[in-house]
Amino acid sequence: MLRFSVPYVWTLTEALVALQSIKQGDILSSQLFAIFNGENLLHQFLYQSLWKENLRVCIQPGVELENAIKNLYIGDDGNPVKSDDEIASWRLAMMQQKLTAFKNVLEAEFMTAATYLVIPRRGYDIATLIDAAEVIFPPGLVEKISEIKYDLREAGKCIAFDLGTAAGFHLMRALETVIKAYWNAVMEGAPLPTNRNLGAYIREMEDAHRGDSKVLGCLRQIKDLHRNELIHPEEKLDLDQAIALLGIVQSAIVFMLVAIPEPPTPETNSVIEALAAPAEVKSLPEAV
Repeated sequence: MLRFSVPYVWTLTEALVALQSIKQGDILSSQLFAIFNGENLLHQFLYQSLWKENLRVCIQPGVELENAIKNLYIGDDGNPVKSDDEIASWRLAMMQQKLTAFKNVLEAEFMTAATYLVIPRRGYDIATLIDAAEVIFPPGLVEKISEIKYDLREAGKCIAFDLGTAAGFHLMRALETVIKAYWNAVMEGAPLPTNRNLGAYIREMEDAHRGDSKVLGCLRQIKDLHRNELIHPEEKLDLDQAIALLGIVQSAIVFMLVAIPEPPTPETNSVIEALAAPAEVKSLPEAV
């Protein structure tokens, strides 16, 4: 998925309109900006823009138009036309003919292009959902658990593009990442459950009387209302269900994050390594 600039397309259109406004009898110097600007933007569109991989039928008409634009200021001998000369009427007619053909084909190309407008999702900012969904969560989350950023961003994109079930999977993956960190913080080194599903985490923490009751209650609600739905292929999450899951996952993460310690700083690691290193044993001097 690539983001394209709507003003860029508008700028290209304006450049083509400027070329169309050149009239018979115009002096070349008076139209040089329109000519060079149109040629440059057309070349970028055909060969350097995000659209270049998706153009199908307008490439050849575009190349022919680009050559016709060049012919406005390059003579038959290959040398530049004098800037104070009139633009040759037959060259101008040829360029405008190629321009009309290109515009017709380009319009048809744009009409079939897979372009969409992403609409707001229940008050969430679209740019945030697509580019930085992690900011919906507490600021310390990514600092403590950096690997969670991928699933949070993918979940945000899925909600933005109305892919509820896919958003649900990424949110549950993100939740499990935080649960593992929470487990390590409250279970004092106990190994992770052999069967790493949400129910096993909840059950073993309850049996060990570890973990905050609000956290466990929130996780159980997620398990009962959402997790069990996601594991069945015939079930699907719509947009409202995905946003509801986002909200409750956010709540669970907020409570768990309190118990998860800050990652060690480089200075802390250096101290730990120094303390863990075996002490240097100096040999005693030999007896004389």
